[in-house]
Amino acid sequence: MFSIVYSGKGHIFENSTKDFGQGGAMVLELLTPYLEKFHHVFIDNWFVSPNLAFTLLQKNTFMTGTCRKGRKNMPPCKPKMQVAEVAAYHDKGVLVEYWRDKRVVTMVSTNVNHEMVNVTSKNTNVTKMKPKTVDFYNKYAGGVDSADQQMETYSVLRRTVKWYVSFYRPVFASQSSFKCNYFVCLHYRYKKLFSHLLEMCIFNAFRMKKSMEPSCKQTLLQFRLSLVAGILELTNVSSIVPRNPLIRNDGNHFPAKTPPTAKLQHARRQCVVCYAKTPKVVKYVSFWCELCKIALCPAPCFMLHHTK
Repeated sequence: MFSIVYSGKGHIFENSTKDFGQGGAMVLELLTPYLEKFHHVFIDNWFVSPNLAFTLLQKNTFMTGTCRKGRKNMPPCKPKMQVAEVAAYHDKGVLVEYWRDKRVVTMVSTNVNHEMVNVTSKNTNVTKMKPKTVDFYNKYAGGVDSADQQMETYSVLRRTVKWYVSFYRPVFASQSSFKCNYFVCLHYRYKKLFSHLLEMCIFNAFRMKKSMEPSCKQTLLQFRLSLVAGILELTNVSSIVPRNPLIRNDGNHFPAKTPPTAKLQHARRQCVVCYAKTPKVVKYVSFWCELCKIALCPAPCFMLHHTK
C-alpha cells in the first residue's frame, strides 16, 4: 500500500495545488501506482473536485465521492432546495448532483449515471428515493468511516500537557527472516502519527483474522488483549514487580531547586499537595524533593508531605 505523510505547508506535491487543491493533489500522488487500470475509487469531500474527477477519468480511473459546493468549476446550486429535490449536471464525462435530504448533499461521479433508486434504511426500515450515486457511495465507502469509529473506541491517544514522550523501543522480534522492527520517533509531532499507524496495523490484523476465520467470534477488545498477552509472552514478562515504597519520613528528604528543562532554565512545576487540596487552583513552584521527584511548596507542603 502506497502512503504519504503530509509534512505541513512546506510539503511539495507532484501535481498543482492551484488546480486540484492540497487534497486533490494528494489523491493524484497516492493513486500514481494504480492509474490506467480502470479502478473505481471512493473519495471524501475534502479531496474531491470536478478537476480531479476529469483528470482521473483521462487516466482511465473512475471515482465517486461527496464534494463541497465551493470547489472550482462546480455548477451553481439552487439557493433553497426542497426536501427530495434533485439537480443534476453532466459535462465531459463528469456527473455532479445536488440532492436535498436533511441538508444538501453534493455528489461527483464518473462511473454512475443520474438515476433515482429505492433504498431501505437498515435502522428504521423506511424506504425512500435516493440518487444512485448516494447509494453507491454509502455501499462502498463506509469501510473507512467504520474503521475509524472502531479504532476510536480503544484509542491510546489522550489529551495531555506532556509532550516529551518521543522514543519508542522495539516491541516485536520476529522468528522469521524479517529483522527486528525499531520504531523511533525523534520529535513529538510524530507521536500522534506513530500511534495512529500502530492502531491501523492492529485493526487491519483484526480484520484479516476475521476474514481468514469466518467462525471466529472474537471482538476487537479481545483481540487487542490477546495481542498484549502475546507481546508479554514474547518478551518473557510474567509479572510486574512493584518497586519498594519510598519512605518519606526517614529524615533524608530535603527541598531543592527544580532542575532545568530543555526549554526553561528555571523550571516550575505544580505542587502535588496544593493540587490534592484544590485541583481547580493551579500553583506552580520552583522547588521539589530530589528523592520523591515531585514538586512541593517549601512551606508548609514539604513538611506535610513528609510527615503524614
